[in-house]
Amino acid sequence: MSLLIQDIVDEARANLERAVRIEPRNPLLWQELARVQLEQGQYRQAENMAAKSNTLAGGRPVPAGQELAHHRRGPQPSRRSAGRAGSL
Repeated sequence: MSLLIQDIVDEARANLERAVRIEPRNPLLWQELARVQLEQGQYRQAENMAAKSNTLAGGRPVPAGQELAHHRRGPQPSRRSAGRAGSL
């Protein structure tokens, strides 16, 4: 891994570790931290963090490609409820 890429991965890891301290029950943060650990060859830690993510998620998978973006946006109103809100 090049030095530049290693620096980026290290920064991502530091940001994710900070985010986990702020929001420790967020399974998506643990999932992303596990991915970074895996990228760095920290297989045991990646496995532990993935297990933590799975436990916190409680069996509710997030659709692929919507991991952290889905969490940041939060629940979105359905079209039906959005239409009702506009008519008030």
